[in-house]
Amino acid sequence: MEQIPIYHSIAEVFTGRGPKNAKTAREIAAILNCSVRDVTAMVNQERRAGTPICANTGGEHPGYYLPETREQVLAFCASLERREKEIHKTQKALRKALSQLPSAEEFGKRKQPPPSYRP
Repeated sequence: MEQIPIYHSIAEVFTGRGPKNAKTAREIAAILNCSVRDVTAMVNQERRAGTPICANTGGEHPGYYLPETREQVLAFCASLERREKEIHKTQKALRKALSQLPSAEEFGKRKQPPPSYRP
């Protein structure tokens, strides 16, 4: 009978370091027998506990990986900072759009946004 490994940390599922050893959330979920959402939560928990888990969203090796170098961690941090700026721009635009929407009471009465509203 094959023994099923028990993982105490999500970092244990990685077989090597660096982006070439990246695993997608779906691959990790299959290994841990959990959902992709669970994987995302576990990765964030591990990161906040001090485990440097990086990620690639595209390219040849998409997925999460343990870094080989400080430069990989710094590059990932820069990527997070760019995403943070884009999220802030989106939030700002949504708040502006919100100011053009009717009040909560009026909103329920309307079937369409007011004519001045342009997303």
